[in-house]
Amino acid sequence: MLKFQIALTILLISCVAFVSCDLVEEILAPAVSETDMMEPDDMMDMTMYTSWLSVALPVPGPLAEAAAPIETGEVHGAGTRTVYINDIGAMALNDMNMTAYPAGTMVVKAIMDDTNTFVQKVATMMKTDDPMYAHHNGWTYRKYARPDENTEYMQVRGDGLPDAADGCHACHAKADRDSVFVQFPMDGMDADDEQ
Repeated sequence: MLKFQIALTILLISCVAFVSCDLVEEILAPAVSETDMMEPDDMMDMTMYTSWLSVALPVPGPLAEAAAPIETGEVHGAGTRTVYINDIGAMALNDMNMTAYPAGTMVVKAIMDDTNTFVQKVATMMKTDDPMYAHHNGWTYRKYARPDENTEYMQVRGDGLPDAADGCHACHAKADRDSVFVQFPMDGMDADDEQ
């Protein structure tokens, strides 16, 4: 009878330990909500990015005054722009020594049309640890556009299309911090830089 009680006790302790490990792992795992982590394909179905930390950028300068579109930000359009970063990326900004954004970081740039009437283009970046994107330092890129405010967005550049975002990354690789040009308020720096 004592052997049975000992075996039953060991079995019970093992079950509790197994369940506890799962609970501890769940508790210690970083909290990622649906609003913080979306698949790139779902981006245009969601509008929650408008609640993220953001930086309003001025209308880009004339391309004629620059050697390349990257110098004015006009590569994404001539309208005013607002750039958003999700909570995962925003929390990483608290570390002034941070050199790379963590997986799950999303950056969204909403670009107004030339007359600043409606959001005409949306450019997205998402950091992933998927080895498929290692050649882009983990970033996936997509750009969506529409001709007018009554039309649905269509993906026009980036991952999943023939350009495979290589042009996006060739430009973004020149950024000082992990392919992101914009400096957000938590960086403690000016928010006038371009993405």
